[in-house]
Amino acid sequence: MAQFLRPNSTVSAGTWSPVVAATLHEAIDETSANGDTDYIACGNNNNSTCEVGLSTGSTPAAGTRTVRYQYRKDATGGNSRDVTISLYEGATLINEQAHTNIGNTWTNGSFTVTNSITNYADLRFRITSGGTTGGSPGNRRDVFVTFAELEIPDAPVVASKFYIIT
Repeated sequence: MAQFLRPNSTVSAGTWSPVVAATLHEAIDETSANGDTDYIACGNNNNSTCEVGLSTGSTPAAGTRTVRYQYRKDATGGNSRDVTISLYEGATLINEQAHTNIGNTWTNGSFTVTNSITNYADLRFRITSGGTTGGSPGNRRDVFVTFAELEIPDAPVVASKFYIIT
């Protein structure tokens, strides 16, 4: 089995805003990506970073740890836009993945966590929009993210010893 750590708090918003949902973390906390139902958006003339806290996980058994997410820009053409998804333990960067010149259709992204995590109760995603801003209003583009999760192995099973005294 696996543990799925999903956004459960908004730490900082920057210029990101939730669409349909009340908070950033509620807009991206689904068990599976839901496209345009709800998502977070960074406005078309901004590069900004938001941060969401993740639910607490138990220290996992050995195995693969994977970050999954879905992103896009709001329309075809226009300014080149980027998005970076980063996994932090408190203030320490664990791993991140950058996507440049993103397209206007929902795209699945993922990366394997290769660095050590010591506290599975203090994990966060930082989501950063980048790329070209400004210029003609017709060229400005929003960056959207609709889903993010960290999958880790289940906690190790602790063997118990039972003694029968006769």
